[in-house]
Amino acid sequence: MGIFGPPNVEKLKSSANVKGLVNALGYKKDQAIVQAASLALVEIGPASVDPLIAALEDKDKAVCQAANETLTKLGEPAIEPLIGALKRYKVRKVAAEVLSKIGEPAIGTAVEHLMTEFLGENADISDAANALVEIGAPSVERLAAVLMNKGAKKVCKIANAMILCKAFNMNIIPHHADLLKKIADIMNDGFNLRGIAAGVLGEIGDPQAVESLISTLKDEDEFVRWAAAGALFAIGDDRALDPLVANLTDADLLITGTGSVWMLIGDGKTVKPIIANLKADEPEVRQQSLETLKSLRWNLAERRKTQ
Repeated sequence: MGIFGPPNVEKLKSSANVKGLVNALGYKKDQAIVQAASLALVEIGPASVDPLIAALEDKDKAVCQAANETLTKLGEPAIEPLIGALKRYKVRKVAAEVLSKIGEPAIGTAVEHLMTEFLGENADISDAANALVEIGAPSVERLAAVLMNKGAKKVCKIANAMILCKAFNMNIIPHHADLLKKIADIMNDGFNLRGIAAGVLGEIGDPQAVESLISTLKDEDEFVRWAAAGALFAIGDDRALDPLVANLTDADLLITGTGSVWMLIGDGKTVKPIIANLKADEPEVRQQSLETLKSLRWNLAERRKTQ
């Protein structure tokens, strides 16, 4: 057999050559060899985990997928390293996917670990927040509990500046003196952890968070109110329409939806009736209201467009 022949999986396995076996995951000429390499890595056990996590970033999509499947088969030994990988941007999404496929207790352990970081004193919680978003629905109950905890502390200031953008799904800060002053005031005071939790819930987009977010629309903290309103628009659940109309005050001028730019929209009285018209019986009225909101750079879900 020539030097360019298929990988000798048995030889690689007997010598515990993890690197060689991971490379074999990319062998495209014979799927049986790929499966044999995957099984060998599972049998080797914990020593395979870190190289497989590294393989999740491989340029070859076949290697990435095979590493994903092999880590899922490994199960328990892969849980803690995968939780650590949730902090790495390039593999965060797939690490969360593998943990979900492993199932409980992997996903529960991941959420508990991330929530400990999220609640940590003076921590930069951006990685934990992003990872909780990737995990999705299993994170909602714990985040909603933070949202409802009126005693939740302020978190550190400048170190978490990007969280303000993340929580409100803000891409560009408009050049408006009043808005910039409001943002500066929030930063100087410290971010309210409950507002950050609301923003993360909006990014997750799971309807099970709606009731908790609605109950937060009257919160005394402006940051928390804005984040809750933005999260409700991002989720796009009809249950939020009436509460948003009832609680959108002239002082609460800044509401955002997922991915939109913040806009100073004039006053709450202008926007309230447009929101209310999203529940109109006539499809034409609903459609026009939606287009009007979009022209104000609102990014409401088009859930009622064809009804």
